[in-house]
Amino acid sequence: MRNVPLDPDRAAGADSAYVMEAVSHTWADREQLDLIIEEHSQNWKVGRIAKVELTILRLALYEILHVADMPLRVVLNEAVELAKEFGDENSPAFVNGILDSVAKAVAQGRFDMKKDLSRKEVP
Repeated sequence: MRNVPLDPDRAAGADSAYVMEAVSHTWADREQLDLIIEEHSQNWKVGRIAKVELTILRLALYEILHVADMPLRVVLNEAVELAKEFGDENSPAFVNGILDSVAKAVAQGRFDMKKDLSRKEVP
């Protein structure tokens, strides 16, 4: 984590603890996450994916696969919003396509866990 810049003025509270945990785990698991990205990206190699999209995809995959109470639709929506804000005009569709493929696989139980992909309200 020593390579991750941290603004001390913004580093207080529960949100920052979650962010630091997510970033730390995402970075540690990046090789596994990259394999999943390549598997679901229809012939795109990770080296060809822009850094903004790759970072969004890695973080979203971490949340999908390792944050049990994080709904799939929330992760997809947030990732697409990040892609709209920080990527180019093609980024949202690219990010959505890969994450939608992974989310369907998760909903079908093809990973070590299963989450609901329906649009129903979360209690």
